[in-house]
Amino acid sequence: MSARHSPTVRRRRLGAELRRLREAIGMTCEQVADYLDCSASKISRMETARVPARSVDVQALCRLYRASEEQTATLAALARESKQAGWWQRFDDIVPNWFETYIGLEAAAATIRTYEVQLVPGLLQTEGYARALFECGDLIGTTTDIERAVSMRRSRQEVLTGENPPRYWAILSEAALQRLVGGSGIMRDQLLHIAEMSETSQCHRSGDSS
Repeated sequence: MSARHSPTVRRRRLGAELRRLREAIGMTCEQVADYLDCSASKISRMETARVPARSVDVQALCRLYRASEEQTATLAALARESKQAGWWQRFDDIVPNWFETYIGLEAAAATIRTYEVQLVPGLLQTEGYARALFECGDLIGTTTDIERAVSMRRSRQEVLTGENPPRYWAILSEAALQRLVGGSGIMRDQLLHIAEMSETSQCHRSGDSS
């Protein structure tokens, strides 16, 4: 199990546990909302991790659900920790909300498997390759935004080289390896980087010649 921490994962774990406790005593979101004097949608959003849960609300729910003192303390701590900012939040001006969730899960994953048909996976891209992609795309605007996007991608890649990294499997199609991105020099560096990463103990590479 990975030792890395992610507020996204903590929020989801907390929501799942709150839902389990609610269902164990047979209450609906509407009934719980009446107890807390809030909307049923708030209860639902906490359980689905769409909004962070306040520690005071979690403690109130635990009393209603007749949770043990140990459970209450654990869930209240999760509520506090889930509000901590993830490293990716400093890039929130260029990262869409849906991708923040993905990065949050990726940051705490014990195993990552990916299959790419057209491009080298983001976690394996060199700086030159990533910059060339952002320069030819239409999602990133200014030069400053492009450099921030490259920096964000490099930060993502630290998941593979930091403490207790996940097991990583990347399956690349032949098209992804042969597609010229940014020129021959960039592609040479990119292919060498893939070869180097495939030699690490945690990273596995497969080629798909179909």
